[in-house]
Amino acid sequence: MEAKLTVLSRLLEEVESRNDRLADYKPLWDAMKGNQDLLDREQRAWYDAQIRAYNQFITSVLRLREIASKGDDCCTKEGDLQLAAECAANAHAAFLLLDFKKFEQYCTFIFF
Repeated sequence: MEAKLTVLSRLLEEVESRNDRLADYKPLWDAMKGNQDLLDREQRAWYDAQIRAYNQFITSVLRLREIASKGDDCCTKEGDLQLAAECAANAHAAFLLLDFKKFEQYCTFIFF
């Protein structure tokens, strides 16, 4: 059980470090959402894909936190650890879809 708790803690730590970076961009995401009329078709399609990835990441992080909040109880069920690993993998995949460089370019174009 100790090994399972260690694995769960490591998964959560990896995801949380990415979540911190994403949180830095939250005000810009919100501003971009409120200025959809300034985006052309390509930029809007890009933004929609980014929002889907963002939502997938957030959902996965919340689910992983929920599993981790069970503490010792989650480690008594084999399925919980597998689900936690799947949530972490989904969060990682979603994070890789986020294009922070292009996002910064679009925000610079829109707001400056």
